[in-house]
Amino acid sequence: MERDVRPSLIAGTWYPGNPEQLRKTIEGYFANVEDRPVGGEVVGLISPHAGYLYSGQVAAHGYKQVR
Repeated sequence: MERDVRPSLIAGTWYPGNPEQLRKTIEGYFANVEDRPVGGEVVGLISPHAGYLYSGQVAAHGYKQVR
């Protein structure tokens, strides 16, 4: 099934506009997070969603727990 995908209006402003650079940026955030299991089941996650420069590293800490 083919879908129409609308281009992002903010790509290149709050996060890298180049897909490969975006991937490397996100992978870098995850690489900086130490593997530390949580003591229990994760049932929810509150995560910041500002520009990646401001909140990407903090978000990676939370998302790595539910990965």
